[in-house]
Amino acid sequence: MSAGGFVAVALVGPAAWDGLWLALVPAAALVILAARDLHAAWRPRDGSVGAVGAFLLATGAGVLLVLMVIGWAATVRLGVEPAWVALSDQVAGYAFLAGAALFGLAAFRARTGPRWAAVAFAVSLPLGLGLDAATKLFPFGELFFFAGFGFYVGLGLFALSLMRLGVAARARDKAPAR
Repeated sequence: MSAGGFVAVALVGPAAWDGLWLALVPAAALVILAARDLHAAWRPRDGSVGAVGAFLLATGAGVLLVLMVIGWAATVRLGVEPAWVALSDQVAGYAFLAGAALFGLAAFRARTGPRWAAVAFAVSLPLGLGLDAATKLFPFGELFFFAGFGFYVGLGLFALSLMRLGVAARARDKAPAR
């Protein structure tokens, strides 16, 4: 729930203060823990898809977090981010996307939370990227949708669905045993 909350703060916070996008740092760290804990709560119902999805999601988030720190330190020291960081960011980003899609599928298979949240989690980031790509394809797309529109939609769905999956897992843990 906290990881989704930090993503939401990073999404809407910069309207109040530009530095609130840094809420993605603790969000990435908490996604690592959330992937592990949710997979543990869903096991064995989520199957090998859940194990692979949790691994890719946590690894992608961890590598992105480490690369962000390396990129920041290199930019402060050298004045420019090293070129190899961009390629590494891209690979880690693809791992994160694949992990989110597989993790959403695992949540859907496990049937331990709302199915809409599992589907929204699985499609949120690819949907956001697709909307951004579609906006750029049309000659007047940027006139109707602001730049990065898909990013905000995708990240908003990601945050909302992650929070909802966390609430469902927490409610399941507190439910009396049958």
